[in-house]
Amino acid sequence: MINFNLGFKYIIQPHNFFKKSYKKTYERKKMTKIDLGLKLKEMYENAKKNDGSTMIRLFGIKYANELKNCNASMTEIAKISEIGESYHAEISKGIRLAQYVVLK
Repeated sequence: MINFNLGFKYIIQPHNFFKKSYKKTYERKKMTKIDLGLKLKEMYENAKKNDGSTMIRLFGIKYANELKNCNASMTEIAKISEIGESYHAEISKGIRLAQYVVLK
């Protein structure tokens, strides 16, 4: 504690004074369409009863950046995952929701 005779006491905490705060960023390895398809299949198969389409949307939210950057259509991803090509719409909904949703 340092007293500057200014009518108040100023406390310096050296461990915080020089400490820089860094935002932690995590980079995933670039996922291929095969990786994405397998991850979708895993999420779909591990879903609780009647939560399959919810997990497909969650997949779209969670992997939105990877899905946008991969050179494959959502139909291809759905086909690779063997859940049915018609679920491409659910993946697309998840991607669109990703900008509004924060995962717990």
